[in-house]
Amino acid sequence: MTSHSCEMYPSDEAWDAIYDAIDEGHPLPWPETHLHLEPQDTTLPGWIALLELVEEAACDRRETFSPKEALGAELWAQVVTLPPSIATLKHVRKLNLYRSTLLRIPPEIGEMESLEQFIPYTSYGLHWFPYEITRLLFTVEN
Repeated sequence: MTSHSCEMYPSDEAWDAIYDAIDEGHPLPWPETHLHLEPQDTTLPGWIALLELVEEAACDRRETFSPKEALGAELWAQVVTLPPSIATLKHVRKLNLYRSTLLRIPPEIGEMESLEQFIPYTSYGLHWFPYEITRLLFTVEN
Protein backbone atom coordinates (compact mmCIF):
# COMPACT_ATOMS: atom_id res chain seq x y z
CA MET A 1 0.00 0.00 0.00
CA THR A 2 1.33 3.42 -0.96
CA SER A 3 1.02 6.25 1.55
CA HIS A 4 2.82 9.59 1.67
CA SER A 5 3.17 11.59 4.87
CA CYS A 6 1.82 14.75 3.21
CA GLU A 7 -1.42 13.10 2.08
CA MET A 8 -4.45 13.80 4.21
CA TYR A 9 -6.50 10.86 2.94
CA PRO A 10 -5.55 7.38 1.71
CA SER A 11 -4.95 7.04 -2.03
CA ASP A 12 -7.29 5.06 -4.28
CA GLU A 13 -4.80 2.19 -4.18
CA ALA A 14 -4.83 2.24 -0.38
CA TRP A 15 -8.65 2.10 -0.33
CA ASP A 16 -8.56 -0.81 -2.80
CA ALA A 17 -6.21 -2.71 -0.47
CA ILE A 18 -8.47 -1.99 2.50
CA TYR A 19 -11.58 -3.22 0.67
CA ASP A 20 -9.73 -6.33 -0.58
CA ALA A 21 -8.62 -7.13 2.98
CA ILE A 22 -12.20 -6.80 4.22
CA ASP A 23 -13.51 -9.03 1.42
CA GLU A 24 -10.84 -11.65 2.09
CA GLY A 25 -11.10 -11.51 5.89
CA HIS A 26 -7.50 -10.27 6.37
CA PRO A 27 -6.30 -7.69 8.91
CA LEU A 28 -6.80 -4.17 7.58
CA PRO A 29 -3.75 -2.37 6.17
CA TRP A 30 -4.59 1.08 7.58
CA PRO A 31 -2.23 3.87 6.54
CA GLU A 32 0.02 5.44 9.15
CA THR A 33 -1.55 8.37 11.01
CA HIS A 34 0.31 11.67 11.04
CA LEU A 35 -0.61 14.42 13.48
CA HIS A 36 -0.11 18.06 12.63
CA LEU A 37 2.43 19.33 15.13
CA GLU A 38 3.49 22.45 13.27
CA PRO A 39 3.91 25.34 15.71
CA GLN A 40 2.19 28.66 15.14
CA ASP A 41 4.67 31.24 13.90
CA THR A 42 3.79 34.14 16.19
CA THR A 43 5.83 36.60 14.12
CA LEU A 44 3.56 36.36 11.07
CA PRO A 45 1.29 39.32 10.28
CA GLY A 46 -1.76 37.02 10.19
CA TRP A 47 -1.17 35.86 13.78
CA ILE A 48 -0.61 39.40 15.03
CA ALA A 49 -3.75 40.61 13.22
CA LEU A 50 -5.74 37.73 14.74
CA LEU A 51 -4.64 38.66 18.26
CA GLU A 52 -5.78 42.24 17.62
CA LEU A 53 -9.07 41.02 16.15
CA VAL A 54 -9.78 38.85 19.21
CA GLU A 55 -9.10 41.79 21.51
CA GLU A 56 -11.34 44.06 19.43
CA ALA A 57 -14.15 41.47 19.36
CA ALA A 58 -13.94 41.02 23.14
CA CYS A 59 -14.11 44.78 23.70
CA ASP A 60 -17.07 45.40 21.42
CA ARG A 61 -18.90 42.32 22.74
CA ARG A 62 -19.19 40.85 19.25
CA GLU A 63 -21.70 38.02 18.82
CA THR A 64 -20.29 36.65 15.55
CA PHE A 65 -16.60 35.96 15.14
CA SER A 66 -15.53 35.19 11.59
CA PRO A 67 -11.77 35.73 11.35
CA LYS A 68 -11.41 34.93 7.65
CA GLU A 69 -13.92 37.62 6.74
CA ALA A 70 -12.21 40.17 8.98
CA LEU A 71 -8.58 39.34 8.14
CA GLY A 72 -8.88 38.30 4.52
CA ALA A 73 -7.78 34.97 3.06
CA GLU A 74 -4.06 35.78 2.86
CA LEU A 75 -3.62 36.69 6.55
CA TRP A 76 -6.04 33.99 7.74
CA ALA A 77 -4.00 31.35 5.89
CA GLN A 78 -1.04 32.13 8.20
CA VAL A 79 -2.94 30.90 11.26
CA VAL A 80 -2.73 27.23 12.33
CA THR A 81 -4.33 27.59 15.77
CA LEU A 82 -6.61 30.01 17.55
CA PRO A 83 -4.99 31.94 20.39
CA PRO A 84 -5.79 31.13 24.03
CA SER A 85 -7.28 34.64 24.23
CA ILE A 86 -10.43 33.30 22.52
CA ALA A 87 -11.51 32.66 26.09
CA THR A 88 -12.21 36.42 26.29
CA LEU A 89 -14.91 36.14 23.62
CA LYS A 90 -17.68 35.75 26.19
CA HIS A 91 -20.42 37.19 23.96
CA VAL A 92 -19.64 35.32 20.74
CA ARG A 93 -22.60 33.15 19.79
CA LYS A 94 -21.34 32.13 16.33
CA LEU A 95 -17.74 31.07 15.62
CA ASN A 96 -17.24 30.78 11.88
CA LEU A 97 -14.03 28.93 10.95
CA TYR A 98 -15.24 28.01 7.45
CA ARG A 99 -12.41 27.02 5.11
CA SER A 100 -9.62 27.63 7.60
CA THR A 101 -6.10 26.24 7.61
CA LEU A 102 -6.38 25.57 11.33
CA LEU A 103 -4.71 22.45 12.67
CA ARG A 104 -5.69 22.86 16.33
CA ILE A 105 -8.28 24.50 18.55
CA PRO A 106 -7.03 25.50 22.01
CA PRO A 107 -8.79 24.20 25.14
CA GLU A 108 -9.75 27.79 26.00
CA ILE A 109 -12.66 27.40 23.56
CA GLY A 110 -14.47 25.86 26.52
CA GLU A 111 -14.57 29.30 28.14
CA MET A 112 -16.62 30.88 25.34
CA GLU A 113 -19.76 31.06 27.48
CA SER A 114 -22.27 32.11 24.81
CA LEU A 115 -21.13 29.95 21.89
CA GLU A 116 -24.12 28.39 20.11
CA GLN A 117 -22.86 27.83 16.56
CA PHE A 118 -19.45 26.34 15.74
CA ILE A 119 -18.68 26.19 12.03
CA PRO A 120 -15.44 24.33 11.18
CA TYR A 121 -16.78 23.22 7.77
CA THR A 122 -14.01 22.54 5.22
CA SER A 123 -11.28 23.10 7.82
CA TYR A 124 -9.67 19.86 6.71
CA GLY A 125 -6.62 20.15 8.98
CA LEU A 126 -8.81 19.88 12.09
CA HIS A 127 -8.86 16.20 12.99
CA TRP A 128 -9.95 16.51 16.61
CA PHE A 129 -11.32 19.08 19.04
CA PRO A 130 -10.22 19.63 22.62
CA TYR A 131 -12.22 17.95 25.38
CA GLU A 132 -13.13 21.36 26.83
CA ILE A 133 -15.44 21.98 23.88
CA THR A 134 -17.86 19.50 25.47
CA ARG A 135 -18.65 22.12 28.14
CA LEU A 136 -20.51 24.16 25.54
CA LEU A 137 -24.06 23.77 24.31
CA PHE A 138 -23.91 24.46 20.61
CA THR A 139 -24.56 23.06 17.17
CA VAL A 140 -21.81 22.13 14.75
CA GLU A 141 -22.54 23.11 11.20
CA ASN A 142 -20.82 21.23 8.44
